[in-house]
Amino acid sequence: MLQVVVAFQKKETNIMVNSTIKQKIIEAFCDLLQQYSFSAIKVTDIISKARIAHMSFYRNYQDKYDLVESLCFEDFNVFVKIYGKNALWKEIAISILLTIKNNPVFYRKLCTDDSSMRCVMTALARVSREHTDNIAAKCTYAVWEAVLQNWAQNNFKESIDETYWTLVTNLPLCEALSGDELEKAVGQYECKSLSSFREKQL
Repeated sequence: MLQVVVAFQKKETNIMVNSTIKQKIIEAFCDLLQQYSFSAIKVTDIISKARIAHMSFYRNYQDKYDLVESLCFEDFNVFVKIYGKNALWKEIAISILLTIKNNPVFYRKLCTDDSSMRCVMTALARVSREHTDNIAAKCTYAVWEAVLQNWAQNNFKESIDETYWTLVTNLPLCEALSGDELEKAVGQYECKSLSSFREKQL
């Protein structure tokens, strides 16, 4: 029995140590990101700043891309604590946009760098896969990417509601509608005359 207790305490200590190391890595990375672009940061910089052993980093993350994806996934997944696992799409989208706007320095750096932006998009896909066992169409992620990049380049000046509306109005129809609704919407679109398209542009 004593051996079991000792083993359990040892495991608990390892978890605490690993948690502390993880926190050091995250803090070091965030500090570096305030000073440098994502592309300029190397894993060795994070290790040096965190004052940890080389292997301590790789026990937690494969590389800096894995680190960023994990951080974004945790951030984007916060909607579960607020709305539960059966949240509405609007609630999830607004929660993600709010998270980004509330961390402007961090997400401005990530969303204005092509390589880190890929990590942000992978994290979004991971949220979808985690909760629906599926991922959206490529064109949907292209819309998310364009909206987030423009928003970041504009220092997140637009409100959450404005950004959400931009996002929704640019999503492909098949992502928002299905079945009869989609058929009806496509039918209405197909029946539009050239004059109605011209009127819309005026």
